Amino acid sequence: MEEAASGVASSSDNIRTDFPMALAILLDQI
Repeated sequence: MEEAASGVASSSDNIRTDFPMALAILLDQI
């Protein structure tokens, strides 16, 4: 999970991928 997050963070062009990832992380914390 951390590797995927760092991969998305390194490429700011993948905002569409970063958004669902953030939602998944938030939902996982609830």
